[in-house]
Amino acid sequence: MSKVFVNISLSLDGYMAPEGMTLENWDRPD
Repeated sequence: MSKVFVNISLSLDGYMAPEGMTLENWDRPD
């Protein structure tokens, strides 16, 4: 399921990724 989440995130990252929620930090809450 995480693969699907990442796939969706990659699609959304281009236009609705707020600061701190980018793909670089999706698995690093710190």
